[in-house]
Amino acid sequence: MYRTISFTVLAFLLVACGGSAEPESVTPDMASMSHHERVEYHIGEGDHEAAFRYISESVTAEPERSELLLVTHMTFAWEMTHGEIADQRTRMPAALQHLRRALELDPGNAQAMEQIQLIEGIYRSLNRPIPEGVAEDRVML
Repeated sequence: MYRTISFTVLAFLLVACGGSAEPESVTPDMASMSHHERVEYHIGEGDHEAAFRYISESVTAEPERSELLLVTHMTFAWEMTHGEIADQRTRMPAALQHLRRALELDPGNAQAMEQIQLIEGIYRSLNRPIPEGVAEDRVML
């Protein structure tokens, strides 16, 4: 009973003072972030296009540029292959293209090779043509 009264009083005070029980959305200070942190932020927000745009506009030093592109392509491909089953028919070609781009950036990337083989195997087992092409350094749907 004491907890209920305390919670009610606290809620009343928050509302009366203009506060909110919900945490406010905090916009990060992008200027203080490293290139990696900015790219991770965009990826975490699900905005891969912003990550690619940031890399192409702001990251000029190699090998950092290639590393960030690789991470972004691999993450996007993973998200494309692990979505809803109904969406996979339309998303698998994009995933393949991003995995191929990741392999261009890192020819020895075992994870990209494994995922490409897996997806191409699915197409073969269904007697369907394997989508061609390589992703550009941007989101392709």
